[in-house]
Amino acid sequence: MATGTNTGIGETAVSAGLANLLGGNYWRPVQAGLKGKTDIQPVARLGRLPPDYIAPELYRLKHLSRQNCRRALVGRNDFKP
Repeated sequence: MATGTNTGIGETAVSAGLANLLGGNYWRPVQAGLKGKTDIQPVARLGRLPPDYIAPELYRLKHLSRQNCRRALVGRNDFKP
């Protein structure tokens, strides 16, 4: 499992490489900070993974998760999907 959000250190590339190296599947349950694309395409390309090795996200959020967390911490309930 690789975790991180918008850090720029390469979680997507590492996840793709691990899935390829170990013959595993790729699944990102929550994709946050969408700007018209997800990690599925780069992971498939970088990891050379066939489509049946990549599971779709359960949730796709337009805004980064930390923005929604900040809203919760200050008592706001106007979360942005």
